[in-house]
Amino acid sequence: MTGSERPLGVLIISYLFPPVGGGGVPRAQKLVKYLPDFGIRPVVLAVCPPPYLQRDESRLKDLPRHVPIYRVPHPRWHLALSGLFRGGAVGKAAPGGRPEGGAPEGGSGGKPEGRTPPGAGRPAEAAPADGSAGPALPRFIRRWLRSAAMSLREVLFIPDEEIVWARRAVRAGLSAIRTHRVDVLFSTSGPVTNHLVALLIRRKTGLPWVADFRDPWTDNMHFTALPWRAALERAMERAVFRAASRVTTVTQAFREGFLARYPDAAIEVIYNGFDPEDVVRLRAEAGDLRPPDGVLRFAHTGIFYPKRHPRAFFQALHDLIADGRLRAEEVRLDFAGRFDPPGRDDNRRAAEALGLGDLIVDHGALPYGAALRLLAASTVLLLVGDLDLRAGQYIPGKLFDYLAVGRPILALLRPGEAEAIVRRLPGAYVAPPDDGAAIRAVLERLVDDWRAGRLAAGIDVLREPAFEPYRRDRQAAAFAALFRQVVSEASSRS
Repeated sequence: MTGSERPLGVLIISYLFPPVGGGGVPRAQKLVKYLPDFGIRPVVLAVCPPPYLQRDESRLKDLPRHVPIYRVPHPRWHLALSGLFRGGAVGKAAPGGRPEGGAPEGGSGGKPEGRTPPGAGRPAEAAPADGSAGPALPRFIRRWLRSAAMSLREVLFIPDEEIVWARRAVRAGLSAIRTHRVDVLFSTSGPVTNHLVALLIRRKTGLPWVADFRDPWTDNMHFTALPWRAALERAMERAVFRAASRVTTVTQAFREGFLARYPDAAIEVIYNGFDPEDVVRLRAEAGDLRPPDGVLRFAHTGIFYPKRHPRAFFQALHDLIADGRLRAEEVRLDFAGRFDPPGRDDNRRAAEALGLGDLIVDHGALPYGAALRLLAASTVLLLVGDLDLRAGQYIPGKLFDYLAVGRPILALLRPGEAEAIVRRLPGAYVAPPDDGAAIRAVLERLVDDWRAGRLAAGIDVLREPAFEPYRRDRQAAAFAALFRQVVSEASSRS
């Protein structure tokens, strides 16, 4: 920032924000951390975390102490219904109508706060992780209720379940703008409800707006909807692209896809990435985190679901063990995150059927720092991409964590930007996620390299110029420049 530039205020609209954990959080979290270094004052509009969202209190340590955060609760009726959507019994709001802290249920919502200290705002009695509460109903009743609830959600909650948060969020966002000097709006999805909140605030205030898409909306490989709903969501998407001053996204393929539908839109790519401070901190700990000698330890972080699963890898690993290329006692498989989708056990059953069940350690959801340490204590990092033919357009967020850790990567990916990044690494091990023969061949090469001591370490991402665009501080600088640009353009038009 030059001496003539005054600090700008940005309202960051991000439903997912610490202490919420998971892969959708770091984009906004790291922006809030680094934007003040570039003369931007962030104000945050986020959800008051409902009981069913993963929590990671450690992420709060990243936040500047005096950033205003407006936390907006869900309506109480939605918290009650959420248990059905997630396969539990009918849920209820946290005690006292304060779901995970924030404004009272009967109040206006969106009470501002400074940085929340770890553990603050937790209800005295935590609700179950799936949002359920009370005694369990018989299984057939729960299945019927969940089926009915899912059908209801498909019809009522458009574009996503978080739309029930939008009305209160708009009200809280306008309150934030009245209280703090805000020059520009920034919304980041998913959920795409964030963009609808920003659209309504823009219409009421006229403020310039940057809409950030971490994934496509209606062209998403996971997008399925009834025809009338798909048409409605496409209309919502058009409204966002027409109203936003700029659109940002995280891969070149996403940008090209958006431009094919909205050729007049101003769209820029600002990648996801890694925080250099996390890399330095991890390196300070990594000396004690080496995998034990004689153990080939694979680690994977993140979630699996029907279109992304490790079963082809399991089969290839089983075949190598059956052929005597590898002994079972030499292998360990660590999984952190979600090993099977809720209500499913396909991955677990597949591993057990192949005799691999005893090799697997399912760590569940881990705090971010603990997940990084698990990766650092591994021999090889397993990256499993989606099976969809369009999956090459995506760069999994976990790839940047893997790069930061610096261990060899076994990447099961469709051709695309993520695969190209992995192939820059020494000794890259890459195969399509559903090609059993290719996975076996690359796994054989990996095992041979491991036995011969030839497994190559990863690239030092802090020294390689090619990885500069993936640094969180560089990305914050790019956003800061973009915010100043759209504010300047808006001022010149007024």
